[in-house]
Amino acid sequence: MFGMPRSHWLFLFSIALLIGGCKKEGTAPIPAPSTSAPRKVPEAIFDERIFSFAEAGPESLDPNLIAEGAGNRIGSQMFEPLVLFDAQGGAVQPGQAERWEVNKDGTVYTFYLRKSHWSDGVPIHAADYVYSWERAINPKTNSRGAEHFWVIKGARAYNKGDSRDFKSVGVRALDEQRLQVELAGPSPYFMDLMTYVIFSPVPRHVIEKHGIKWTQPANIVVNGPFRMSEWKLRDHITLTKNPRYWDADKVWLNGIQIYDTESEKTAFDWYVRGKVMWTPGLVPAGKVSELRRSGRSDYHIDPILCVYYYVINMKKPPLDDIRVRRAFNLAIDKGRIVRQLLGQGQKPATHLIPPLFGRTHGYKEARGDNFDPEHGRKLLAEAGYGPKGKPFPKITLVYNTYEGHRLLAEFVQRSLQTHLGVEIAINNMEWRSLLPKLTTGDFQVGRSGWCADFPDPQDFLQVFYTGGHHNYSNYENPAFDRIIDKLRHTRSTTDRNRLSFEAEAILNRDMPVLPLYFYVRGYMLSDFVRGIGDPPQVQGRYLLKRVRFESKAKTQ
Repeated sequence: MFGMPRSHWLFLFSIALLIGGCKKEGTAPIPAPSTSAPRKVPEAIFDERIFSFAEAGPESLDPNLIAEGAGNRIGSQMFEPLVLFDAQGGAVQPGQAERWEVNKDGTVYTFYLRKSHWSDGVPIHAADYVYSWERAINPKTNSRGAEHFWVIKGARAYNKGDSRDFKSVGVRALDEQRLQVELAGPSPYFMDLMTYVIFSPVPRHVIEKHGIKWTQPANIVVNGPFRMSEWKLRDHITLTKNPRYWDADKVWLNGIQIYDTESEKTAFDWYVRGKVMWTPGLVPAGKVSELRRSGRSDYHIDPILCVYYYVINMKKPPLDDIRVRRAFNLAIDKGRIVRQLLGQGQKPATHLIPPLFGRTHGYKEARGDNFDPEHGRKLLAEAGYGPKGKPFPKITLVYNTYEGHRLLAEFVQRSLQTHLGVEIAINNMEWRSLLPKLTTGDFQVGRSGWCADFPDPQDFLQVFYTGGHHNYSNYENPAFDRIIDKLRHTRSTTDRNRLSFEAEAILNRDMPVLPLYFYVRGYMLSDFVRGIGDPPQVQGRYLLKRVRFESKAKTQ
């Protein structure tokens, strides 16, 4: 069997369980939550079947271009790949493919597509996947998620421009209903990777007609459970049930309303007022202690495979000096960050790979430097800065507009001033503005992080592969790259753990990022909502086609 063993998944989810209004026209408001007497939930909520939540605006809703959390959460409701992740932690489930076969050495997969249609009634065929995947890895598309396809034979060379013939890539439409995929070598995580939205098909007939405007509400055509009917930038996105979806009879919701905000306070206020039912990752830091003490049933803290870090542009002096990068890292008390600023059970990070992999894969992390400001001052002096050296040049830290990001940036700003005598400026901006700065290298230090696209340490490490689309630090190390190349096709868990440890130790030494903490996901969720957080989703991925309202619990 290939992919993450079922026993690993089940154990991971058992650990997760242990850890663990303005209104649209015609939509009934939800009463504000109460910690005392229960309130009646209006019957209209159950009649209308409209689910609402708060989310930052997505960078893109084109599956070939989605490469960040908001886009993934929203895009996954509209576009469906060949297979789906199992919310209960088991093996992947059929999506657009009703079944599949694998050859003996695990290098050739044949997917048998179910007979299904785009939301405009046009049939979906295997050729749609060939078109979509070619578009995703075509260098002209400049997709930041293209590296996910590198596991396929010839995909990396095509994506890097070393080959211009797509026939060299191991993707074939054998006929209208059969898609064959040949890998560069056996991959233990391939089927888990295939659940990611970037592997969904895109409608060629629509893209060729509308070009870059194809994702606008008037033009968009989808293959998933919901289709977009409205997108008002910086305000809201409206999704409605897709009656042509192959499994539409099992989709309980009639629609989804997504309200755009980058403010935890705004999202929480919307929840209290009844405008939204869910605030994924959007709980104000100032409310955490009160919520934890209250024991409210609508406040949740789930474990999640994510790490928060500041990425360092290694091409910008003086950050090209490893002594400076290490000094910065040594001057930040990450224990204080999780205790005093965050308070939801996050863990301080001295390294990159989340500790949850120790329980699921038996991985023992390569730990990095702990808080040691005295050592940091010595390193900075060795680099020529400080009281007896030259003044430290101006440095700016950029981050996107969330209250938690601001508090953390201010903490780091104070830490570097207090412990190193280094003054840095901090600058906040919208997520849509921060991403272009990171991708073009127009920054010195920037807020970033990584959440698992597939549940394996490799997913966190390969971000820093030379030339990678998410390698914002411009990190280059041939020894590191060679380890990742081996890791891509190593099947033994013991050998994979050894290679992952070696790669993580190299990152600890070279410091392309300042790891700060390992996430949990805190959120508010109306008590009558089912299908989210039961069990907790450690990858932070949700298929809202599984959501329903529990009619027997019409109080909260």
